Amino acid sequence: MKYILAVSPRVPSKYGKGDQIIAYQRLSNLSKLYKIKLIILQGNKLESNSDLAELRNLGIDIYLMRITIPEIIINLLISAFDPTRPFQCSFFTSRNSKKLIENLLVKYNISIVYLVTARVLFNFKSFKYLIFLDLIDSFALNFHRRFLNTRNLILKLLFYIEYCRLIKLEDFAVTISYRCFLVSSIDKNYINPQLENVIVIPIGVYNFNHERKIYSPGGNFILTFSGNMNYQPNILAVLWFYSNCWKILECKHYNLRLKIIGSNPPHSISILSKNPKIEVTGRVPSVYDELNASHLSIAPMLTGSGMQFKILEAMMCGLPVVTTPLGLGDIRGILNHNILIANTPSEFIDIISSAIMEYETFSKIGENGSIFVKEHHSWSVINSLFMAEFIDV
Repeated sequence: MKYILAVSPRVPSKYGKGDQIIAYQRLSNLSKLYKIKLIILQGNKLESNSDLAELRNLGIDIYLMRITIPEIIINLLISAFDPTRPFQCSFFTSRNSKKLIENLLVKYNISIVYLVTARVLFNFKSFKYLIFLDLIDSFALNFHRRFLNTRNLILKLLFYIEYCRLIKLEDFAVTISYRCFLVSSIDKNYINPQLENVIVIPIGVYNFNHERKIYSPGGNFILTFSGNMNYQPNILAVLWFYSNCWKILECKHYNLRLKIIGSNPPHSISILSKNPKIEVTGRVPSVYDELNASHLSIAPMLTGSGMQFKILEAMMCGLPVVTTPLGLGDIRGILNHNILIANTPSEFIDIISSAIMEYETFSKIGENGSIFVKEHHSWSVINSLFMAEFIDV
């Protein structure tokens, strides 16, 4: 069986964050055809992680790398004087990982390399291999949008500096890659729409049978926002909704509740739970259970890039979803048939108010959304698209 070297910044996980879920799906399929040597760059304190056991059950050999604080500081200093190195790569680069990569490539005569995000590229001394790179989304586009939406002048400067470095990194990444994968054509168009080696493969979600909570007029109507709450675009989205929409909605609808679901909420988010009508859950055992207990999902995204797991997961559960045009991104839903779009605070307020008053109509939109996701975003469909790129290797 042929070997593949895989390098991931974090542990691939069936139910982790976006890049972790994608990496898990890719590796679980590749393991059927190849013997995988997997290096995890933030591997300290993961030895008992159940995700690692699941990867080992797939026959994947795992190497956990520990990047120390002194190494990170040195990397940051190097980045300060090297305009081609994004600062975020400092947390995923080490001398030991470079040595291990070189040793594995030589020892097992590996010619195929699978990489998760461009953050890991500085661990390689050369790129003379067939490189399959999961960019996932454009970090440069993400930071450009953060730069445009930030009023703090210091943050604005930092976002711009990182954006300029990420532009150079992504240009280099697509140049050295045999295949480069993005989840959205919007991100590909931002990097370079003409590149034939850049392949757009959307994200998938798991197919769950949903038994949603039925809304009874007069009972509590639960709005839900879900996502990693340590992720700046999610923080900004929730705070924007709270400042521009929530107070008006709360006054109009006595039975309205807001549930913010996601791990590691910062103080600016957790403090919202002082309002008795707002619940900040933190990490939950099952996002799908929480979605099934809700009535409407909101995704008022102002920044970010790629394709939003939170939207597809809510749609899979049959929840009507209202998002911004940016949040919709490359999801090919049909407006007012399986997805709802709001551009302004007043539009969010009007749609949510209408959903409370006419929930049977909006519930149908949710059901249509579930059908759409099952047809276009099941992992079986997505994985077949990915594996097709390995046929000629």
